[in-house]
Amino acid sequence: MSSSSINSSTSCYCGKETPMRISTTDGNPGRKFLGCYRFPAKTCDFFRWVDPPTTPSSIQKKLDYMINRNDELDSKNSALEKKCRGGLDATLELGVFPFVGDILNTVSGLGTITVGVDGVFLFNVFVVVA
Repeated sequence: MSSSSINSSTSCYCGKETPMRISTTDGNPGRKFLGCYRFPAKTCDFFRWVDPPTTPSSIQKKLDYMINRNDELDSKNSALEKKCRGGLDATLELGVFPFVGDILNTVSGLGTITVGVDGVFLFNVFVVVA
């Protein structure tokens, strides 16, 4: 049964709307189901799976997807780290940070300076100028 054929208006044998729940059993971990609103009390015994059965091939498909997605995120993370590190190194080489002191000397009061590279946030510096 597809999830589209089960909607929020499904009622149990008691006539009450059935909430969607997620299985935490070892045999069906993470699988969605509908049951009597009084669950886990055995009142009307209404029960219906929303998700298709878990099979070795469906588990392998989910695992492959998660591994692939993890690899994609690792690549993006590495690229951002290189971009940030490269920008920070270039900033230090150009000697931009010594000029921050000159800028701060012209400001009075409190302030926060946001330091970033190409729109990627690195850190905030809280400034107190006397």
